[in-house]
Amino acid sequence: HEAKGIDNFDAIFLAGGHGALGDFSSSKDLAEILTNAYYGGVVIGGVSHGLVALCHAEDKYGSASLVQGLRVTGSTTSEEKQMGYSEEVSVETQLKKRGAKFVHTSTNFDEPFVVTDEVGVGYVVSGQNAASSKKTAEKVVELVKKHNAAIQERMEMEKKAQEAAKAEAKERAVAARNSRRSTASCTACPT
Repeated sequence: HEAKGIDNFDAIFLAGGHGALGDFSSSKDLAEILTNAYYGGVVIGGVSHGLVALCHAEDKYGSASLVQGLRVTGSTTSEEKQMGYSEEVSVETQLKKRGAKFVHTSTNFDEPFVVTDEVGVGYVVSGQNAASSKKTAEKVVELVKKHNAAIQERMEMEKKAQEAAKAEAKERAVAARNSRRSTASCTACPT
């Protein structure tokens, strides 16, 4: 992987399932990619257990968890207990330990529940459970479109500013040339 190439991506989606608890939570490469993505304006989306990948991502200074203060959701402690797992494996427990503002719905498994945090530098869209997958993905796409439109608008504004600066520089050059001509013609005149 090359985390530097993250600017080639519009979004990253973290699929859920218990396998993610092992695969995502132990991947330092994925944690680095998520940190770079968050600070690079890439939309990060995920559902259920997939959000455990955020737990090991750090802030850009490497001094705190990336999720500290973020509003997120994922598999809950009560959902894990219903399936016979320890609350320690729940994404809720792991995100809260790292300072996330964990929110959830009380209707386990059945109802879609999606949380979006776009207050900070990056975008994180999280879905509590598998029932949230479609709505989470739709919100990710919506934010990608919004983000790309903002980039396009900024690029157009920068292009207009560059064109205006070029026109102004050209006007100054013409004025300076005309000023030199009038000065040169006056120096030839007897006083």
